[in-house]
Amino acid sequence: MRGRPATSLELVRARQSAWARAVRYSGLTHQEIANVIGKSVATVRSYSSRSGNTPPEESIGSLKRHNLQRALETLAERYGPDAVTVLSGSGGPRL
Repeated sequence: MRGRPATSLELVRARQSAWARAVRYSGLTHQEIANVIGKSVATVRSYSSRSGNTPPEESIGSLKRHNLQRALETLAERYGPDAVTVLSGSGGPRL
């Protein structure tokens, strides 16, 4: 992809890879993921299938935000609520 526009196949592979990483990190079942991103279980299974649909950026982003929120909650539980401060500004959440 360096030095030239990405092909549609490269973009699809990148989104599928991002989805697979987010699913692995979450540790959630297909049902739980469907609830988090607001899609049906069949759609989530299709996103996770090698030959299935390519997940849209909004679904990947929703799952990544959920993962980040869970990580922040875990840190706050482990080290206390003052250990984590989330600042929001023009660039979005920062840690």
